[in-house]
Amino acid sequence: MIERTSRKKILLVEDDLSLLYVSKRILQMEASFEIDTASSVNEAFKKINQKTYDFIISDYEMPHKNGLEFLTMLKEQGNQVPFVLLFEEKEVAAQALSQGACACVFKYDSAETIYRELVRIINLSVIT
Repeated sequence: MIERTSRKKILLVEDDLSLLYVSKRILQMEASFEIDTASSVNEAFKKINQKTYDFIISDYEMPHKNGLEFLTMLKEQGNQVPFVLLFEEKEVAAQALSQGACACVFKYDSAETIYRELVRIINLSVIT
């Protein structure tokens, strides 16, 4: 008998390592997600090439390549994994949505609001 897992596989991309760790822990506590992390777009692509993800969460402001560039590169490769961008400016959010992000979350809301919204978006966006 093949065992099927209902755990959603999430790739969390954030260059601030302390925030990356805290975000991973909170999302794991809030929901039954399997979370991998990457601290850069290049590292994220290495992981994407090795594993299939149900959802990608990315910070916007990162060195070398930002979250919009990451989203553009994913779309150019035909990757249709639901993508949410953590943004700081409304213009960035509007651009991300026009480029195919399924949602954007304001990075400077309260932690409770951010993680509750991420869990809600993931649960609505990913078909189990």
